[in-house]
Amino acid sequence: MALATSSPAVATGGTSTSAITAATVTGSHVLRIYGYSRTRGLGVRRYIESSKLLVAGRTWIVRYYPNGSSQEYADSISLFLFHCDRRSVRTQFTFSLHDPEGSHVQVHSQTTRCPVSFDPASRPSWGFPNFIKREDFEKSKYLRDDRFTIVCDIAVINGFYNGGTEKLVDAVPPSDLHQDLGWLLATGDGADVKFKVGDKLFFAHKGVVAARSSVFRTELFGPMKGVTVKDVVEIHDMEPEVFMAMLKFMYTDLVPIMRMGEEIAMAQHLLVAADRYDLKRLKLICENELCSRLTKKTGMTTLVLAEQHGCHGLKKACFAFLSSLGSLKEAMGCDGYDHLQRSCPSLHDELSATDADATAALTGGSSSTVRPAIIAGYHVLKIECYSYAKQLGVGEDIKSATFNVGDQRWYLRCYPGGYNNDSANSISIFLSVDDHQQPLPKGEVKATFVFSLLDHAGEPVPAYTNTIKSHTFSTENRCWGIYKCIPRAVLERSYIDGDSFRIRCDIKVLKEFIMEDTTVAQLPAAPQPELHRHLGQLLAIRVGGDVTFSVAGEVITAHRCVLAVRSSVFIAELFGPMKEKASGCVITIDDMEARVFRAMLHFIYTDTMLEMEEGDKMTMSQHLLVAADRYDLERLKVMCENTMCSRIDTGTVANTLILAEQHCCIALKEACFKFLKVPGRFREVMASDGFDHLMCTYPFLFMEVLDKIAP
Repeated sequence: MALATSSPAVATGGTSTSAITAATVTGSHVLRIYGYSRTRGLGVRRYIESSKLLVAGRTWIVRYYPNGSSQEYADSISLFLFHCDRRSVRTQFTFSLHDPEGSHVQVHSQTTRCPVSFDPASRPSWGFPNFIKREDFEKSKYLRDDRFTIVCDIAVINGFYNGGTEKLVDAVPPSDLHQDLGWLLATGDGADVKFKVGDKLFFAHKGVVAARSSVFRTELFGPMKGVTVKDVVEIHDMEPEVFMAMLKFMYTDLVPIMRMGEEIAMAQHLLVAADRYDLKRLKLICENELCSRLTKKTGMTTLVLAEQHGCHGLKKACFAFLSSLGSLKEAMGCDGYDHLQRSCPSLHDELSATDADATAALTGGSSSTVRPAIIAGYHVLKIECYSYAKQLGVGEDIKSATFNVGDQRWYLRCYPGGYNNDSANSISIFLSVDDHQQPLPKGEVKATFVFSLLDHAGEPVPAYTNTIKSHTFSTENRCWGIYKCIPRAVLERSYIDGDSFRIRCDIKVLKEFIMEDTTVAQLPAAPQPELHRHLGQLLAIRVGGDVTFSVAGEVITAHRCVLAVRSSVFIAELFGPMKEKASGCVITIDDMEARVFRAMLHFIYTDTMLEMEEGDKMTMSQHLLVAADRYDLERLKVMCENTMCSRIDTGTVANTLILAEQHCCIALKEACFKFLKVPGRFREVMASDGFDHLMCTYPFLFMEVLDKIAP
């Protein structure tokens, strides 16, 4: 009998971030089918069920029909999501076929474009009866050893509550730029440069590697250029596995998981590669990895590596480790000391000097400090769907997820409408100790904390950074904070991004006095991922552009591989049957302004919306929503919806409602209905030209409005 196994979604996360999302709770389910050929023995309409999955407190099951869910689809594999509970729920979901290595295969992925209603009485399941033709699937490389993998991503719409009234708005999906580019590398689609490393050949994309590495940019597009699609760039003095790991980092900003026992060697090789190709973030990640794995066997070789590649923090950590061995003589007995003498004789002199100056440290008399134990941590609170959150009244709060600092649970309380009448025009933010499940030690805990508004780049805004130097939290005094943390007008003018904003709380918990060794070297944390910024720079400087668009008379250059991996429409236009026959021809984009197309390109390259003047946000969001729907950019579409939800007024509601209907924007449509329900507002709107257009062109929508606003 064939075996269907499944892996329930695993919630992961630390104590660093939470998001207040007035729309969805997400989860994933991995369904692995072993013995595919034996599942073919099931008849039409017969299915195999996965194990149960819990998302947003709801129970789900994936149903796999190897011979189709009905006679009409007997030549296909059908996939359905079944809701097991007795309550109705609105959900969006995606089924994706994955290759044996776990990469997302876009051509075998199907998504519900709009939220669908699972009703226990009438329709408890939804799915795709023609997910993939069985003949196509059996010929593909994704069926291996008679097994394959399918992932179901689920987003359950929970709603946002204000005074007992539910308000729905779509949560912005997380950035998937790194996944898209990882898929591009895995498939090699549109590759225009080949690298030969040892006896292996790697296919890549000039634009991506040039965006990520100044060295590759010079080699491929600078004075040294000359590489064509037929040329092969030979890479010397590097192992193929190391080059592949470096490529994966360049495409995804993630360091690949290393095989057990090979972490140190791979980190050393990757550090050399990162230094060679000017990948500063990868270099620092490798430094941190090596610093945490110093041993007698690796200390000397790592020290040599740090010296040769200018890793000052790692070098300092190596000296501290070698000094901790007890004596210089013992340190010199470590593996690799002969290599150190041959490669970097100056390091031997430094070690000797260190021994002369640090005898106390090497003989157990190392320095120490008596101070209060300070345990630090931070939490980033992201408020999504701000347009709805700001409608909360004075004194109404939104709570973050709980997080742990100093062996104590904490949470943040944000008051979008202000904590009291005096702060009604500001955002109030408070830190609260959670002592319900974990009593306070000795009845109290002391802490200092800082609230910082974060800008679009994730950096603290100095003008809106507030410090509480010290506060004692107790069972009688659980909460403390800032009444006027951020003026709401300032926040809305400069710091709302995609209808959301972020506040960071840095906490230092003061505990008992301790004796501490002060000789430990610390490396700086690795920089934040830079993939978005690097691709944005690539678009701005137009290096390596290989496709040209004419938009409203303006010529705009871009990169085929980036466009194709981000949009299924561009895949078809640039690489599918619709592709232009003549090489280098100009593609004309009709029915779109040049500035809208440029803003859409900015999103495609960076996964963020372009900065806009407040007065231009509504109009631009309307145009971008149409463009996003046209080019299948779901994340941009949701971001535009959320921006528009917060800017509906009597002059725009009619056109916004029409737009929501045309482009299947359920949340935006509901926001328009809610706006029109306010007493007296419908009469004002009826006098507008836009409403006349709605009644004449969309009479069924007008009737729906009347039905929604009826008492």
